[in-house]
Amino acid sequence: ADGERALGPEIQAQVHYWRGKALALRGDRADAESEAAMARTLVEKVRASLPDEKSRLGFVSRPDIRLIGG
Repeated sequence: ADGERALGPEIQAQVHYWRGKALALRGDRADAESEAAMARTLVEKVRASLPDEKSRLGFVSRPDIRLIGG
């Protein structure tokens, strides 16, 4: 969607994470798992794009990223 393209991948990951949580609360396990997987994929994409291990470790140690499972 156009709105998603306007968001950076970190924020997109958070949107997918929280959408997945909401779907899980509604009992929609399949879509919840799909959203969680997309969130993790986006986090991994950002992590892999960072220039060095120190940057990658700093990124995945952030509380919001740890929550997603980065």
